[in-house]
Amino acid sequence: MRPLAFFIFLPITLTAAIDAAAQQATGCDTCEWSQRDDRWEGLFVQEVSGASFELQSLQFLHLPDTPAEGEQLHLSFWLPEPLELDRIEVWQPARLYRMEPVQREYGAGWQEFVWPRGAVIDRLGLSIHALYTRIKEGAVYVPALLSTAAASRSAEGYSFVFHSGAGIDALCTIARRSGTPRVIRRFDCFEDYGGTIVIEWDGRDESGRAVPEGVYVLEIEGDMLAETLRPLRYSAAFWHRGEPGSRPPPAQPRGEPR
Repeated sequence: MRPLAFFIFLPITLTAAIDAAAQQATGCDTCEWSQRDDRWEGLFVQEVSGASFELQSLQFLHLPDTPAEGEQLHLSFWLPEPLELDRIEVWQPARLYRMEPVQREYGAGWQEFVWPRGAVIDRLGLSIHALYTRIKEGAVYVPALLSTAAASRSAEGYSFVFHSGAGIDALCTIARRSGTPRVIRRFDCFEDYGGTIVIEWDGRDESGRAVPEGVYVLEIEGDMLAETLRPLRYSAAFWHRGEPGSRPPPAQPRGEPR
């Protein structure tokens, strides 16, 4: 399980003090949030939404094999058509790191943004495996690949990373929203404790068949396991690439189908 990511409510007047403390703790006095040619990158003050259950990252599940080391990082994502993205970021809330490309308009198909890791990431001692990606066009999330080399484009399946204020006992549903709407998959989502909660889907329906390209929705309905049970209803729409071709054997989602 990944390290827990804690959300802290902070008054705006503490912004400078927090930045200074983070820089002093890491020995990185050049890591302040600033524009660096084609991107904004550096340390930031955590923006708190107040939500107790929040999607922090959506990435492809089967990452390509790439070298562990590399001077650059590659953020790759697939778009069904040319789009102007409302949000595109790589971040790590526990370490107050964020990177946002200046470019927001991208063409159809596989897109890639490449940036050097030395200026901030290496100075903060961040691992690529600890970084989150969050890309959105309107209300629809766009899955991404993050690697130290050009992606092989063979990745599939999705990893949804949530921050939760408590454990959950819920039914997860994958439903197709575009074309003819229908339920694709149902499975249990259970986690005893709050913190980082990961939900995975392999891009297949109940019978193990790959599903076509389109907009899909992850729906979560159940309870949050706080001292007093609280109802949980959450949904996140996302683009599914659905490219045909060779695929790995079907993988069961976490939890047993109901």
